[in-house]
Amino acid sequence: MAKTRMTNSIKLLMINHAQKAARAYVSSEKLDEAYTAAALIIIELVQKDYPTKDMAVMGKYKSTTTINRVSCVSIAGRHFVFHFDFDNDQVTKPIGPIQVYNCKIGPVSETVDEACAFHEDLQNKYDIAVEEVFAPYQTLINTSKNVEALIEAWPACASYARSITQSTAVSALSTEAIDKITSTNISLEVA
Repeated sequence: MAKTRMTNSIKLLMINHAQKAARAYVSSEKLDEAYTAAALIIIELVQKDYPTKDMAVMGKYKSTTTINRVSCVSIAGRHFVFHFDFDNDQVTKPIGPIQVYNCKIGPVSETVDEACAFHEDLQNKYDIAVEEVFAPYQTLINTSKNVEALIEAWPACASYARSITQSTAVSALSTEAIDKITSTNISLEVA
């Protein structure tokens, strides 16, 4: 049986799969709590600059956007950027004028600074823990010459690896095109 070559696209899909598995493996419960606490404080500060009622009026004219990050300066002079998490549904991201890409607030109190610093610290620890889990899998994927060798070393990825290798060739074609290809018998030899 022919071996399925490990192409760059298959490697990238497998690396993304391994990253998701590593993130699911490492507990993020404390990080989520710290994020929610910091985000609620930051949202409150943003809403002082961009009141909800004003943004609702501007929204009628499609002149608002979701604020994804906020630059802050603490009273102590520490500069930091708080990024809102796209995957977190517990916190509704604030709305600002459409021209605001990077909302700037400050100086912020020590409480805000401590909450954001605590979140940053937990985020860094979480990223390190995920990287420690992910690194061996990334090495395995990058050094595997074919999909079968990868499945042999990492049996848990077998169903995902088979699904992406089977769908890679056909995913770009519609069902009508596949039916037409299988129903006609066209010779690929050039006369």
